Amino acid sequence: MCKPLALLFLSACLTASLHAGEKHQHSHHSHKAHAHEAHGQEEKTPTGHAHADDARHSSGHGAHVHGQAELTIAAEQNTLELVFESPGMNLVGFEHAPVDAQQRARIREVQALLKEPTNVVLIEGGQCTLAHAQSESSYPLDAAAEPSKQPANTEEHHGFKAQYQFHCAALAQVRSMQLPLLAQFPSIEHLQVQWVMESRQGMQSLNAKKPQLSFD
Repeated sequence: MCKPLALLFLSACLTASLHAGEKHQHSHHSHKAHAHEAHGQEEKTPTGHAHADDARHSSGHGAHVHGQAELTIAAEQNTLELVFESPGMNLVGFEHAPVDAQQRARIREVQALLKEPTNVVLIEGGQCTLAHAQSESSYPLDAAAEPSKQPANTEEHHGFKAQYQFHCAALAQVRSMQLPLLAQFPSIEHLQVQWVMESRQGMQSLNAKKPQLSFD
C-alpha cells in the first residue's frame, strides 16, 4: 500500500537527517562546517522515498551540531506524526558512552522525559489524542561496557530520538504548537522544524525565546 505524501515527506526528512549524522561521525571538519552542511540540506526539497520504518531502525540520531536539534511534523487525514532528534550534548551534556552509573541514570531520565509528549510539544486545537510514543538513544547503557580507568572517548557522538503519533478528530483546526522542550533543555539554541500539514508545508527555526510553532 502506498504511503500518504506527507508521511513520505517525513521519511525523506528523517533519512536526510540520519545521513547528515553519519557524515559527522566519519569526518574531521569543524562544527562550523557541519552547520553549513546542515543548512544546505534544509534548503533542498526532499525527493527520496524511504520508508519511515527504515528510518526508525537506523542507528543515527540527527545531525550532530551542538546547540541544534530537529523536529519533523507530518499530518495526513486524521494522523499527526512528530519525530524529534538531538545530539546528546544538548540534553545530557556529553555525547560519549556513559562512564559511570550517574551518567547512565541521566540518560535514562532524559529518555523517560522524552517519552511523555507533553514535555516536548503541546498541540493547540484539533482534538488530538496520543496513539503512540517512544524514545530512544544511541548510548550503550550496559554497565559492563563502561571503560575501565579509561578517559571518555570524545570522538563518539551519541544522541536521542523521540517519536509521537496522534489521532486528531479535527486536524484542520491544528493551527499552532507550543514547544516546552525548549525550556526543559536550554542548551538547544536552535530547533529546526520542518512540517507538512495536509496541503501546507513550511520550515521554522525556534528557540527558548520563540517556543511557538505556527502553521498559518
